[in-house]
Amino acid sequence: MVFKLIQAISMELNLDAKEYLKYLDIICVGTISDIVPLIDENRVIAKLGLKLVEQTRNIGLKTLIQESGYKKIDSNTISFGVAPRINACGRMGYQNDALQLFLTNSIEEARKITAKLNEYNVQRQATEKEIFKQATEKLEKEDINKLSSIVLGGNNWHHGVIGIVASKLTEKYFKPTILICFEGNSGKGSGRSIQGFDLHEALVQSSKYLEKYGGHEMAVGLSLKKENYEKFKENLEKIAIEHNVKQIIPVLKIDSQITSKDFNKDMVKDIYKLEPFGEQNKNPLLVYKNLKIDSIRALSEGKHLKLILKDDNLLINAIGFNLGYLSEEYHIGDKIDVVGNIEINNFGRRRNNANKYKRCNEINLRKDVYMQNKEPVTIEKIIEKMKNNNPNSNSDLIRKAYDYAEENHKEQNRVSGEKYISHPLEVAYILADLKLDDSTIAAALLHDVVEDTRVTHEDIVREFGEEIAEMVEGVTKLRKNTV
Repeated sequence: MVFKLIQAISMELNLDAKEYLKYLDIICVGTISDIVPLIDENRVIAKLGLKLVEQTRNIGLKTLIQESGYKKIDSNTISFGVAPRINACGRMGYQNDALQLFLTNSIEEARKITAKLNEYNVQRQATEKEIFKQATEKLEKEDINKLSSIVLGGNNWHHGVIGIVASKLTEKYFKPTILICFEGNSGKGSGRSIQGFDLHEALVQSSKYLEKYGGHEMAVGLSLKKENYEKFKENLEKIAIEHNVKQIIPVLKIDSQITSKDFNKDMVKDIYKLEPFGEQNKNPLLVYKNLKIDSIRALSEGKHLKLILKDDNLLINAIGFNLGYLSEEYHIGDKIDVVGNIEINNFGRRRNNANKYKRCNEINLRKDVYMQNKEPVTIEKIIEKMKNNNPNSNSDLIRKAYDYAEENHKEQNRVSGEKYISHPLEVAYILADLKLDDSTIAAALLHDVVEDTRVTHEDIVREFGEEIAEMVEGVTKLRKNTV
């Protein structure tokens, strides 16, 4: 709005266009940061503005970009390098510092303010992480799988951060989510929804429990008295149940399927021509099917996911932001489908080991990395695999071990929402595929029981004998020593 006002005044006074276009770098930052649709005039502002950002004379903006560590200037630089630091000022209560950064003519002052912005952003991240941790702990006590909506409250949660956390919980559990921070008897809340459920309309139907509310179908804000919290929570859950929220399936709008023959520098450069990416001009979402996991681990204290995926002689780097929990659900050798965006990392490098896989097209799958096993492992598949390997295998033992593990894990779910028994099933299937003996496969099904339930070593001895109990205990000790 400010830019259009300046433009209108300049035109009214017959000033040269450069008098308002010289601010296009700052306008570009605001346009991308506010996540407005990057179409029509907004796209022109962003595209031309990014060119001006590259050579900006604004000392504060130049310093902020340099300190953020980004080399290439594009919409990602603004979205993930500049915007979070500016927004952190407002979220943590220091908005005047962000303003002064863009007004200063002093390099020294710009550096000092940028250092403050970095500090505010670190504080914001730490606060966000702690609230997310507390929220997930509360959900574990409430049995998330039985809920159609999420409403959580916490004392002294930071109001400037709960919207981000609500968004992450919505993404993780695919349920409409509202977080409320209480100070005394008053609470302020922020909510995010899923496609297909109008969260604002749900607040309209719950208005008798609220002091104020506003927003739209996908994002809301509200305030309420603490004594109305439980009633509001129950009413929102009732509305979500009536709208069959559990039946709403998350949809990924995939632009195209790719294979190894598509992985070349020219294809990636063609995609780059569509920049700048943003709202309503998304980076193309591509699916690559039937990839084998060659390496998998969590990064940044379990926050992100890092993989190396293999398709014949091609190795592909993949990173899944905020998907670190999947490192516990998938394993080396798993076949998966991956959905994400691609970007060039390096070309012409080769892996210096005996495998000698080509690494000429090392491309990162970023942003919305989505993984899905081809088929879930069941006890029937394990027994079938064993019978194919050895018709005399003891399927009764395997069935007994599975039933015992499932019974003791029945109230437990993994971070991803899957049943806890899913991982032991996958391990047992791998061992069956390797043609290992019945006792080893039974121990695989039981290997989480002693560590993660109330079952003891002595219980396993009574039920399955000393040999299997020793194998289960060995796996448990191994896991503890390697954590």
